[in-house]
Amino acid sequence: MTGGSDETDRTPSLEAVLTTIEDADCRAMLACLHRPTSAAELCEESGLPRSTVYRKLEQLSEAALVTEYTEIRRDGPNATLYERDVTSISIEIDEDDEFDLAIERPPADPTDRMAAFWAGMKSSSDGDGVRDETSDGADDRESAADTTAGDSPGADS
Repeated sequence: MTGGSDETDRTPSLEAVLTTIEDADCRAMLACLHRPTSAAELCEESGLPRSTVYRKLEQLSEAALVTEYTEIRRDGPNATLYERDVTSISIEIDEDDEFDLAIERPPADPTDRMAAFWAGMKSSSDGDGVRDETSDGADDRESAADTTAGDSPGADS
């Protein structure tokens, strides 16, 4: 049950979503997850036993309706938080008479977008063509300016 915004990981089956939203406990927990919430808080708010809360969180996660976060705490152990990751669910019948599931997600928080950006940068730096991270790009800009101006590197004027 890990969070992330990779759409391929966040496309559940129609059956998983229907089974999950049919469950009254899952619907009640989704209502509580309008903000990042710990499993302990969900137990208190829902009145459900801890084992049931974790089982329902797993079901909600498999249906891609919640996101799991790890909150890093300086003063103690880290906390796992859960948040609703859906604003709308619609089911339509397409032109081939197949059911088509559409899930709308909340807009990405700027912090989440920045974290995804840096994660992408890190993963791309693990491959070939890695730039020196200490470079500020000035050499690249100067080379581009030289080429545009028609100067060749090392030519005397």
